[in-house]
Amino acid sequence: AWRVACTSASLSGLRAAAQAGLGVAPHSARLLPPGLLPLPPSRHLPALGEIEFVVIGPGPRHPVAAALIEALLSSGEGLP
Repeated sequence: AWRVACTSASLSGLRAAAQAGLGVAPHSARLLPPGLLPLPPSRHLPALGEIEFVVIGPGPRHPVAAALIEALLSSGEGLP
């Protein structure tokens, strides 16, 4: 059985909770941060839903934002 042990409005909050051992956090395998490991299917966690990324705003983008957008677009159908 599983239960929600922690919620956060930010990715860094979820990452910190998972790194502290408070639970697990969903992440793309391609973007898995240091200190977190993928869980095997044998853990029987519920399937994750889909997410969408939306890019909004005119004008030039910060180079980091542009790199993230390029990574998302070049990954094909999604990030595993």
